[in-house]
Amino acid sequence: MHDYLCFDVLFVLFGTYISWLLCAYCYIRLFVYYKYLHVLTSSVLQSFLLITVCIMVAMSFLRKASVTELTYKRYERAYERFYVWLGRRGVKVEELDELLLQYFEEIFEENNGGGKSVGKLAMAALVFFVPESKTALGLARQAMKGWDRLTPSQAYPPLDRRTNFLIAYWLTLHHKFDFGVAVLLAFECFLRISEVVNIRMEHFMFEGDSNLPEGFAYSAVVRLEKTKTGDEQSCFVSKKFDWISKLIVRLFDKNKCLFPFSAADLRREFSRGVAGLGLEGRGYVFHSNRHGRATEEDLKGTPLEDILKMGRWAVAKSGRHYIQSGKAVLAKYKLPESLNKIVKRIEVDPLNVFCDFI
Repeated sequence: MHDYLCFDVLFVLFGTYISWLLCAYCYIRLFVYYKYLHVLTSSVLQSFLLITVCIMVAMSFLRKASVTELTYKRYERAYERFYVWLGRRGVKVEELDELLLQYFEEIFEENNGGGKSVGKLAMAALVFFVPESKTALGLARQAMKGWDRLTPSQAYPPLDRRTNFLIAYWLTLHHKFDFGVAVLLAFECFLRISEVVNIRMEHFMFEGDSNLPEGFAYSAVVRLEKTKTGDEQSCFVSKKFDWISKLIVRLFDKNKCLFPFSAADLRREFSRGVAGLGLEGRGYVFHSNRHGRATEEDLKGTPLEDILKMGRWAVAKSGRHYIQSGKAVLAKYKLPESLNKIVKRIEVDPLNVFCDFI
């Protein structure tokens, strides 16, 4: 009996400790949410929302889980920016629509029509943190539609595989072998820049691995822990470009770490490569690798459904837009003869060409 009593006392003490931790957590979360509620003037509305927040704090992690961690942080920054722009003035929910419209117009004027992504992010953040505003932003939505018409969005221009080889070659030539391999892998595997920098050696399984089935159709499979469209996905290196897999192994043997740099570093070096080749006027960005790869598959006659699967697109509309605009842009650009000579030499023996600079 004594043993059971001791267990009960310990259980109660532990439960009390956990309760205090939960209370502390809820207090902190409540403080953060209350800071955002100062946007609202009506004391009655504040009280109602405060009670709602108290009820929702315990399940706030579920709301946060409705978006990725990166998206949540972007929403927080965008909301804080809008909050600062308001000058910490109290406003009612029904006034937010006109204020957001003014916010859009100010961004538009200050950036000569640019900054649309800032406006869209602000509206999405507002709806996320103040769900009541979702049905009350008619003016802001009309303004965004007008913004789209005045400055239509343009997809990143695609680059073809030969241009991808050249950029990787330029980086390798300038002692950036790891960046060059990252550029090659990004094109082959439809990778977003955030996916590239998070790949580690243990994410690869190469042809011949005992965990792969007999008759494995690729040179390598790459595990992607986190992607924009979900966790635990994969991409492949084709056998035709198995030399990219061999470069991965060589890079790991040299560095003991695949890509020890940030997304910002990779963007910067990619842009240096584009400029170094004299192609800066074409508007290439790192995402052009992904765009170009999708276009390449379409030109080969690969069904759209298969392209969407390879590129890990959650929405068919996004992938279709990449492909349709990509074919027209690829036809627009041709490599100068001086670069053609270099890329022909690369295509003859790519592995040795790249390994010469390790």
